[in-house]
Amino acid sequence: MGNFAFIRNNNMKMGQVNNSGKHNERENKNYANESIDKTKSQENYHFKEPQGSYEQTFWKIKEDNKYLGNLRLQGRKQSNVACEFIIDVNKEYFDKIGPDRTKQYFKDSYDFCTKKCEEKNIISATVHMDEGHPHMHVVYVPVVKAKDRKGQDCERINCSKFWAGKDSYSQLQNDFYQHTQERGYKDLQRGEFKEDTQREHLTVDEYKAKLIKQQSAELEKLEKIKTEIEPPEKKLHLPKDIEELKTLTKSANLQKWQMEQENKRLKSDISRLERKTIDLQETVKNVKLVVGENKDLKNERKALENYLENNPQAKEHMEGYFNTMERLKKERVGLYKYKKEYLTNDVNIGNSQKIENQFKNEIGRQDYAIKDLEHRKVDIHEFEVNLSIQKHNRDSLGGVKNLFKVSERKGVDNSILEYENKLKKANTSLKETYNIEPTEIDHNISFRKNKLSELKDKLQDQERKTIEHTKLKDKASINYKYLNVKSQCYKDFEREYVHADAKKLKSDGIRELSLDKINDKEKAVIFKQLPEEFKDAAKDILEPQRIVKSITKSHDFMEI
Repeated sequence: MGNFAFIRNNNMKMGQVNNSGKHNERENKNYANESIDKTKSQENYHFKEPQGSYEQTFWKIKEDNKYLGNLRLQGRKQSNVACEFIIDVNKEYFDKIGPDRTKQYFKDSYDFCTKKCEEKNIISATVHMDEGHPHMHVVYVPVVKAKDRKGQDCERINCSKFWAGKDSYSQLQNDFYQHTQERGYKDLQRGEFKEDTQREHLTVDEYKAKLIKQQSAELEKLEKIKTEIEPPEKKLHLPKDIEELKTLTKSANLQKWQMEQENKRLKSDISRLERKTIDLQETVKNVKLVVGENKDLKNERKALENYLENNPQAKEHMEGYFNTMERLKKERVGLYKYKKEYLTNDVNIGNSQKIENQFKNEIGRQDYAIKDLEHRKVDIHEFEVNLSIQKHNRDSLGGVKNLFKVSERKGVDNSILEYENKLKKANTSLKETYNIEPTEIDHNISFRKNKLSELKDKLQDQERKTIEHTKLKDKASINYKYLNVKSQCYKDFEREYVHADAKKLKSDGIRELSLDKINDKEKAVIFKQLPEEFKDAAKDILEPQRIVKSITKSHDFMEI
């Protein structure tokens, strides 16, 4: 029998994800699979451990990476949210290569999985050493590159697109086999898949059930042969054979239980298909209704076309209506444009003012440092002059043999000690605060004055930018308000159209609130710029009795 490098993939819904986690992490108390030896479960190991339950880890991966995905987690048509690689060879092969090489094989296999689905998307990777033979489970989130509703690049959870392509599983087997060859496992053969062998592809549980069924058939055949060759009164006592028969009987009972579970699953599938049939019948019914509605719309359209042909005046009114709608659409585009300019410049003003404050703070620090250094310079110079004077006085007093000047000399010595201490303290403080020596004070002051001058120039430039953004913001604001007032000056159906569109423009943002308010000066500017045919319609909107007063006083109009 050859040694085949197998990798299989299972897709899972959210309920199956947690079930897989309980099985893979050995959280269940009892297992239907009798090949699990709980005493060896401590030999299992991870290449990546989950952070909590599998479901909790799934949501953490989705939130941390900001993955999109229209996932249906309830109902009959749930989305596949995760997948699972199962990687194995056979017990004989792993016994042959030994435990160290076995662990390296699974490590190399895990590297393959990280290339296939990215390590950040892996929920758990665990190797089971407590079953019939070692194998690895790698549970991961299937993520694909996509576009969001705005056409921007994004990453989305989508199992069907992750495994798009008729031969995607076959290509998975080919890639995995190539990977094992590159890692030096030359004695492994490529795992066979159903397209090549025409055999049914079985899951692990289905394979075990099939194996038990074969063993049961062999047991029945053995019982028949035993009955034919051994009379009842002369049965041989074969303890070894009896133990094997007991084992096979036990396996047959397990196979019977699994078949009963399979029957339950099939009944569930039948029920699900019946419900799906009902849904399809309902869909067909809805399609028929849509077809009927489509015919009615076609008839109404034909009747309307006939009416317009026989009534030229109505056709003219209809064309006027559509022309008005086109104008409103253009003005709606203008509303969006000016609103965007307003918000953009408002943000720019805030950012510019932050930079101004940074410059002002730095200017204040430099100005303080210059004044402080100048003050320290004066103090140090004063200490040095006084110290020099006291030393000169001490020299003029002569030696200690002059008994009349002992007291005076003692006072001079104390003054010298005092000024030396003051000078030392001043120099130490200068070193700790500015990390310079007294001889470097003038150079440091000159450097800081140059830097202060540069900061003031930068502050002036930034203030000019703030003023420029403020002008652009004010211009966008008046343009928006002008266009909004003009739009409201149409007929009733036109105003309703604009009002519906205006709802889309409004939001809870504090920045936009000022766009809904028009002060007296802005009303005067808007009223002056409106075409004559709109001024009567604007009276109720702009309160003309207040506008007239504003126009007579205001001569500084903003250009629109």
